[in-house]
Amino acid sequence: MNPVRQPLSARICALQFTLFLVTTLLIRASTLGHPDYFLDDAFYFASGIEVQQGAIPFVDVWDRKPYGNFLLFAAIAALSHDPATFQLAAMAFVATTALILSMITSARFGNVAGTAAGLLYILQLPLFGGDTVQTPIFYNALVAGAVLLLTRTAVHEDLARTARTTSASMLLLGLALTIKTSVIAEAIALGLFASWNWWRSARPSPISMAGQAGKWALIGAAPSLAIAAGYWIVGYWDIYWHAMVVSNLSKAYDFQTAADRAHLMMRLIAPLAFLAVAGWIKWRKLPEAKLLGIWTLSALVGLLMLRNFYSHYALPILMPLAILSGAILSNWIAAALASATALAIVFWLTPPTDFAQTRMAQYAFDRMAKSIRAHGGERGLFVYDGPVLLYDAIPSRPPTPLFFPPHLNHDIERDVSHLSTRREVKNVLASTPGTVVLATMPRQYPVNWETRRMVLRYVGDNCRKVDEVLMPMRDRLDRIAVWGDCRE
Repeated sequence: MNPVRQPLSARICALQFTLFLVTTLLIRASTLGHPDYFLDDAFYFASGIEVQQGAIPFVDVWDRKPYGNFLLFAAIAALSHDPATFQLAAMAFVATTALILSMITSARFGNVAGTAAGLLYILQLPLFGGDTVQTPIFYNALVAGAVLLLTRTAVHEDLARTARTTSASMLLLGLALTIKTSVIAEAIALGLFASWNWWRSARPSPISMAGQAGKWALIGAAPSLAIAAGYWIVGYWDIYWHAMVVSNLSKAYDFQTAADRAHLMMRLIAPLAFLAVAGWIKWRKLPEAKLLGIWTLSALVGLLMLRNFYSHYALPILMPLAILSGAILSNWIAAALASATALAIVFWLTPPTDFAQTRMAQYAFDRMAKSIRAHGGERGLFVYDGPVLLYDAIPSRPPTPLFFPPHLNHDIERDVSHLSTRREVKNVLASTPGTVVLATMPRQYPVNWETRRMVLRYVGDNCRKVDEVLMPMRDRLDRIAVWGDCRE
């Protein structure tokens, strides 16, 4: 007998959200205020600060992430430039995503199962780099919200309501697409499901069906189309197209390294995948089964599209796997055992108790900032390989749109943007910056030795080493040198 859909209590949802928020804080509290916990996090926030202060994405600040990612971090930067601000925002989004996953699961299998699904999602995040502030931390909430709306269209027969709910779902997917382009796999798959569901429910004529599907496709594409139109109007279409299409298609990857990452990812995700397969047995006869199956497969396609298999690429697929797993965790004993096991694995593999690391990072960061201000920072700063948020701390405007250090020092990023990597470094050095921040050993391999030698030559001929600190990050410890008092 199939479980009947259960009404969701606002009180229970509030209690679940509180639990999810506390759990998220538990596994992330030690990183609060870390100025350089992960390269991507720091750059997203630094670029958001620049956009908040008037920089144009892709023109003044370059990355291959869509416009929405810049806008999101600019909004956060408008609140405060303290790194804890975007880290707290990420916590709120994680808890919100967990609540949505819980609502989908609870509707069929009860609040215990829903709570377990939400907790599983949260506790799996650190294993895949989700204790950082990678973009899925934010857009996962939008995709999950879209799926929640579609689950409701799968079970009710009110056609007007189905049309409105589906439109809202497509808009959420469209907004997610402005944060990460790989969401396109889920957006297309879920859009096709919505169209199939409409055809099944309304039995429209072919012309009517095409019109309705086209309308939903347009709603989903509208945010991206509006952004693209804006760049066309202001004359930056070529730069926008290169960032969104050309650079993503030309991104290099090393097959062996990618294969090693994929193997590790498979090992880490296997326990949750096993629970999900077991849970599918309970989900498969329910009206939502096709939707959840399509979502899972499309999330897998989105993962495979990215090829490099960085651990955080798995974050989107954790959502449907957690929902499917929740079906077999509908009693307190099973739910508590699964959650406790997941928590134990987190403490074993990625202990969330290293408050000393954040204090050490804050000290090193503040010391570098002080040295920069005292030794030529007023004549410009060039962070070739170091904490990118130093630009805001001084403050000093980045000397190039390619101010994310790997865009300059990582060989697979050589000339990926519309700008020549060598020429940008040459132009920055020609402006005779008063200070240069440079890791004593390269932090990105393969190394762009051409640009690194240019920087080493500049600091060797014109500057003196005024400080050197140990900067801890999520999974590494680097020695960073500050070169100052550079000759004009």
